[in-house]
Amino acid sequence: MSRLLREWARRVTLGLLSLLIVGCGVEKSSGPELILVSGTVKIGATPLTSGTVLYRDSLGLVQATSEISADGTYSLSFNRRKGAPAGEYLVLVFASEQTSGGDTHRSLPQLVIDRKFTQPGSTPLKMEVKPGMPDGYYDLTVSK
Repeated sequence: MSRLLREWARRVTLGLLSLLIVGCGVEKSSGPELILVSGTVKIGATPLTSGTVLYRDSLGLVQATSEISADGTYSLSFNRRKGAPAGEYLVLVFASEQTSGGDTHRSLPQLVIDRKFTQPGSTPLKMEVKPGMPDGYYDLTVSK
């Protein structure tokens, strides 16, 4: 191999390695563009005070989640970033409270909402995530 060709190969290899190293440093902005999604979860008119909200796409591949705060609010995250990709989702809500197990010393979790909100096949909650939605658009209402 000629000296000129070896020098060219060395420079190309160094250039590719530099791009690879720089590319690895942009993890936070990689992935789909996310839209901020936040709302309030209520049982009737009363805010749900704990639990989890999960937005699931039709294939079950994209899932954005949030814990429900004590005031009933939630803000979705996807792959450790705030927001969710644009699209249509089934919305699942999980909320339970600890109850006494009778004579046992352990507490057993008891759902505080209707079970249908916890299953993809039965939840009536559907949401389209899209930019520019007004306050209250992502609010959810569940029942017991």
